[in-house]
This record gives sequence, C-alpha cells and structure tokens, in this order.
Amino acid sequence: MDDRVAVWALDNDGEPDYDAFVAAATADAGSDINHLKDMLDTSFTTLLEQLTSRYADMPFDTEISTFGSPRKLGVAIPFFSSEDYYHTGQVAFIRMASDPTWNYYAAIYGFGE
Repeated sequence: MDDRVAVWALDNDGEPDYDAFVAAATADAGSDINHLKDMLDTSFTTLLEQLTSRYADMPFDTEISTFGSPRKLGVAIPFFSSEDYYHTGQVAFIRMASDPTWNYYAAIYGFGE
C-alpha cells in the first residue's frame, strides 16, 4: 500500500486518502500472503519506474509533490526510502513485542542466532 500511495502522491496535491488505500489493498490481497507480497513487489517496481522515468534527468532542486507537500527532488527521493524504513521498523517492533523468541538480527541480517 505504501508505494501505491507514493505513486499517487507524485500525481496529486494534498494528502492521500490513506483509509481508501488500505481498504483497496486489503480487498485486493484478501488473506493470500503470497498475493500481498506480489502486490508489494509490483507497487515498488512501479514507484521506481515512475521516479526514474520522470526525474532521472532533472536537477536535484526541482520541486515535486510528495504527500501533500512540495519538496526538492534531492530531499524527496530519500524521503520515499525513509518511509519504507520507518514502516519496516514498525513491523519489526510489533513482531518483537508479540513474539519475544523472534531474533530480529537473524531474520533480517542472517546472523546472531
């Protein structure tokens, strides 16, 4: 859902209707985790294609729309990445809180078991 919202934000001013995006993603994925993973791969690829096709040759001080705010391209591109890291951290925190035996470092980085 996050990258779907990011693609929307490139084309529109203002804040996205996050609840509508959640509802659409939930309806699309259902309870199929593999389909959800495919959706995430597709939306990530779409975001990268949009960023590359639109902004690859533009100077870093070009202003673009990002989640209701104009940002310079040199700030906006890392902003999209930081959104992913932020939400990944939220998921990891919830997992660690709900399953104390889960080893974050082993699962994410492959070491520390």
